[in-house]
Amino acid sequence: MKVSIGLDIGISSVGFSVIELNSKKVLELGSHIFSSGSAEKNQERRSFRGTRRGIRRKRNRLADLEKLLKEVGLPTVPKVNAPVYELRVKGLKEELQPSELTSVLYHILKRRGISYDLKDVDEEDASAISNYGASIDTNRRLLTKGKTVGEIQLERFEQYNQVRGMIAGKENKTLLNVFPTSAFIEEGQRILTHQQKFYPFITQDWIEKIVALISRKREYFVGPGSEKSPTKYGLYRRDVNGKITKIGETLFEELIGEDKIGTKIANGVKQRRASASSLSAQIYNLLNDLNNLTVKTANPNVDENGKLTSESKEKIIHALMNNDKKNQLPMTQITKLFDAKVEDVKGWRIDKNEKPMLHSLKAYHNFRFALKELEVEANKLPKDFFDKVADIITMNPEKSEVRKQLDDSSKEDSFMSLFGNIEHLDEIKDLIIQKNKELLIDSKAQWHSFSYVTLNTLIPELIATSKEQMTILTEMGLMKPDNEKYKGLTQVPVREITDKILNPVVSKSVGEALKVYNALAKQYGNKNIEHLVLELPRDDNEQDAKRNIIKFQKEQETEKSASDQEFIDQANISFEVLKQQCKLQRKLAQKIRFWYQQEGNCPYCGKKI
Repeated sequence: MKVSIGLDIGISSVGFSVIELNSKKVLELGSHIFSSGSAEKNQERRSFRGTRRGIRRKRNRLADLEKLLKEVGLPTVPKVNAPVYELRVKGLKEELQPSELTSVLYHILKRRGISYDLKDVDEEDASAISNYGASIDTNRRLLTKGKTVGEIQLERFEQYNQVRGMIAGKENKTLLNVFPTSAFIEEGQRILTHQQKFYPFITQDWIEKIVALISRKREYFVGPGSEKSPTKYGLYRRDVNGKITKIGETLFEELIGEDKIGTKIANGVKQRRASASSLSAQIYNLLNDLNNLTVKTANPNVDENGKLTSESKEKIIHALMNNDKKNQLPMTQITKLFDAKVEDVKGWRIDKNEKPMLHSLKAYHNFRFALKELEVEANKLPKDFFDKVADIITMNPEKSEVRKQLDDSSKEDSFMSLFGNIEHLDEIKDLIIQKNKELLIDSKAQWHSFSYVTLNTLIPELIATSKEQMTILTEMGLMKPDNEKYKGLTQVPVREITDKILNPVVSKSVGEALKVYNALAKQYGNKNIEHLVLELPRDDNEQDAKRNIIKFQKEQETEKSASDQEFIDQANISFEVLKQQCKLQRKLAQKIRFWYQQEGNCPYCGKKI
């Protein structure tokens, strides 16, 4: 018995049908309902989880401070209602009582500021405050003059009776209580160094322990858990045998994903996926687009099959990389490079306005123009430079983390180790930090499917031939065709497929659809499935689906009202009569609707009814 299976995949449901091909009999109909995937819910969970961890880690810091206070015999409980801002300023020049010193240390440790420099604060993080940047500059200027955070806070408390939150200062200036951890560390060191004169037990070693406590922060790329408390979300995990192992130094490789083709090319050395904004990825994407084009006109820049020659492709890459105009090259100018018009070319990708498009090295173009402000020519810098920068700004959403990665020289492949001898490097680093989002494609942090090893293997082949990447990889023996890849399996590997889909909504829908198919294949047998027909979702998420349903319902109501009114006018009857007749004749309302949709014409003869 040969069957045809139909799957109607939606955001939160999968409709299915099974038809016996010979008799055309419907064997089974149904719908699988599930909760849709949601990026917003993931974000919400992360936010709550981050808050819980922050509270727990603050408690741990205070507990560790209590141990250090016990070591030297200081009180372990701060004074109730102590004037801590006054005590912090007093401690810089006068002796503090033991209980006062405890109160000061507790206060600094509880509110130790942000972990990065004020110049790396993102204004968009506080878009509700119109003069956010000016407020931050005020704090930075006061710290530069040598004032401690405690002195600044005490002045504001005495003048405005407020320290935290937004303070309405003079001349419509907003004052913010935003200071870096480094400033709290400096204040703590100054206070403890002065208190050494009165307390011999405050040694330099003890001060360093206090400073380490103030500065202590778990890097976000380390993740949760530890060797004593492993978790599948952190670096330390339990294997199938229950043994605790460390998967690496950071979670980057795990989060970004592995390019298994690149790993195969590199003889088993695990290869991480490249940034989608890297120059290598941009060139690869452009060449993939160019190899899909077919040009009707005959000219030396096109081979006998209508495909672009290697020289044409290199000419286009050169033109895009050396474009001195602020805007991108228009399509007409690109097609001129191989003596053709836009309408003579087939195989374009189409944008949302149904106009031809291709990858245009946009991120590189933006970077090149930014570097021109520093009188640095981008084309004189190595391609690896742009790839490394793209990795850093894609991996690190905050300016402070970008700076940390750019300044790092501890590893052989770190930015400074690779490019520390480039001229104007300090200015270039500041430019990268301040314009980090502008240097990403569409200002989005995205990762390519391939690693740099795979990209650099494919790019020469894409230039030399007109083949697309799947054909090249298959010919190289690096990828099996899909019909070979899953040969012999009785079930579709749901996890393997959905793990490659990053969008949580799509991943959930596809995964549930594959589960439905596997259940039907088990029931009717894979060999008996002759056809598989798919209807894909028309919506991006559940909210869009609901909006479209509401829109559809309103359109249906409008059309029904219009059809009833048209029939009433032509039949010269009242609405009450029509309503009564619709109750007596079950399908009358539907016939009127069809009559209206046919504009009053008979669907068979075309005459007016």
